[in-house]
Amino acid sequence: MVKLTTLDLQEMLKLTSPFSIGVDDFFRRIDDVQRNNSQSYPPYNITKIDDEHFVIEIACAGFGKDNIDITVQENELKVIGDKENPNPERVANSHAIHTGIAARKWSRKFVLADDVEVGSASIQDGILGIPITKIIPEEKKPKKISIGTKKLSKEFLTEHGWGFNSK
Repeated sequence: MVKLTTLDLQEMLKLTSPFSIGVDDFFRRIDDVQRNNSQSYPPYNITKIDDEHFVIEIACAGFGKDNIDITVQENELKVIGDKENPNPERVANSHAIHTGIAARKWSRKFVLADDVEVGSASIQDGILGIPITKIIPEEKKPKKISIGTKKLSKEFLTEHGWGFNSK
């Protein structure tokens, strides 16, 4: 298996750009995904509910809804957690023996497909949930074909666009 580095993707982009239109955006997205996967905090899950519904869950203990900013722009979902001064009363009146709950600023980016929609986020028990729905246009959805009882005559086929040339 060959592992591509960021430099390899950038070089590939340089090589293909004179001969292609629109491929540069594809390589930029791959590069973005690779860069985002290099960080490990905060941990997250992406769960597939069914073929059209997904949920991104981000562990953000100690962060409330006022400390989290979620934006969607073009094909990017960006989630930022920031606490100016976490729990100032508790910190002022105590001496920490161990501090294991992180309160540092964090950021997560997710590259989105063109046909997804981000729903309203919710936070519960330190887990931020962001629903994602894949929108399938009607013309791409499977359609049921009814079975008729008419005999397939030349007139029937011509009438339904299956014309024959009888020369």
